[in-house]
Amino acid sequence: MNFVFHVFIDVISDEEKQHFAQLAQDNGTCIQIHIVNCERLTAFPTTKNWSVAMYFRFIIGDYFIGQQTRLLYLDADIVCQGGAGGIDDAGARGYRGGCCA
Repeated sequence: MNFVFHVFIDVISDEEKQHFAQLAQDNGTCIQIHIVNCERLTAFPTTKNWSVAMYFRFIIGDYFIGQQTRLLYLDADIVCQGGAGGIDDAGARGYRGGCCA
């Protein structure tokens, strides 16, 4: 199973972009960086625990409509261990969505 990683972020340095490029090269994958303009998102409520980046989820959903048949969403603080075969199996069994805890 091939993955393309999409990173949605509001600010990123050239050095960080180079780190992502090296990470992609080292692992034979693709990492696409999407810069989010947060200007309109600042109208939404935030707290000390929830930044404006919380609303990126809505942008991400709109971005992929009609582009992908499957999408795995992970917050930046999620680490996956083990194989990803179960994800592919779920789609083959007709599931349209899923979650893990």
